[in-house]
Amino acid sequence: MPPTVILRMMLLLFVDDIKSERELMRIIPERLDYLWFLGYQLDDQIPNHSVLSKARKRWGKDVFVSLFSRVVQQCVEAGLVAGSKVHVDASLVDANASLRSVKPLDAATLSAIERTAREQVQKLDEQEDEVQQQPPRMVSQAHRASPWRQAVQNQSAVR
Repeated sequence: MPPTVILRMMLLLFVDDIKSERELMRIIPERLDYLWFLGYQLDDQIPNHSVLSKARKRWGKDVFVSLFSRVVQQCVEAGLVAGSKVHVDASLVDANASLRSVKPLDAATLSAIERTAREQVQKLDEQEDEVQQQPPRMVSQAHRASPWRQAVQNQSAVR
């Protein structure tokens, strides 16, 4: 999957305050605005949620915090948003913006944007940790080193 699509998906998670990557992947096919934003057609296969989890781990939290903060910062600098609240409207309108109206952001706004981005990444990490702590419903007999298999064997031995 192209990195631009991964970043757009992460932006959707943050902007719409979606609680997990699994939930995002579940609702993408139901939302035409999401499909359009991500460049998908109605019949395209949506990737598994693990694509986002792996990308976050591979690129690191700081990359996502930095990218999200920079996107919001650019929107604030362009006068598209105030920076204090994040809402999205997918309406298409003609722009009539003046470059003279662009002002640099103050340190407090930049700090608030970065803090929000870190909170969002932390929320996703917590969701992922909860999923990983749940024991599997089935255990592979072929994989002898599996910690879950060992736990099941130890529990059986205690009984």
